Formats: sequence, structure tokens, C-alpha cells
Amino acid sequence: MNILADERSKQNLGRITKVTLQNGRLAGVVTDSILFAWEALTPGTQFEGCEIEVRETPLVLRCFSCKHEFEADSAMLAECPECGQEIGHAVVSGREFLIENVEVEDESPDSDGGS
Repeated sequence: MNILADERSKQNLGRITKVTLQNGRLAGVVTDSILFAWEALTPGTQFEGCEIEVRETPLVLRCFSCKHEFEADSAMLAECPECGQEIGHAVVSGREFLIENVEVEDESPDSDGGS
């Protein structure tokens, strides 16, 4: 929330209405905990009423042997569907925990050309 508040101030943005986060499978952050904390911490703040969406990013590995990329449940032991290699894969995605998108209410006056 501090990052959002800081950026809102720096960018002179209107009220934030929606925040979308990316939570990678290996990030070590439980999505339900994020949602619970958001609901508990936002009332009475500038984020009250702001919607939050958490997109879970799957774990994608690149095979050490054949370089094939595939989704897996674990980075420790995952069999490559192409060649059968089980260890030594590189993590392509799934570690990220980041702010993907922020939607802001436009506070500028309506420009209907009315004079």
C-alpha cells in the first residue's frame, strides 16, 4: 500500500479504484492472505472501496537438456514432458510478486467544450 500511495502522490493521480497484482507460484505469498489483509487494512484510508485483483502466475520452467518450456507444480523435481529430464531446470516465471496494473478515477473536469 505504501508503494501505491507514494506513486499516487508522485504522479498526482486521482483516486485509485482498482489494483491488479501478479503473484507467482514461487513468490511465497498466499493469495488469500493478500485479499484478507487488503480488506482489513483499507477501510478509513485512501484505498477504501478500491478493488483488488490477484493474478496467480504459474511456474514455468526451461528444461536443462532440451530447452523446452513447460508448466510445473514444483521447481525441485519436475519431469520435462519432451525429454524426461527431471532436475536442473531454469525458472522462467513464477517468482514474481508485483503490481501489474492500477486503475485511477479521472478527477479532471469534464471537457464538454461548454462555455
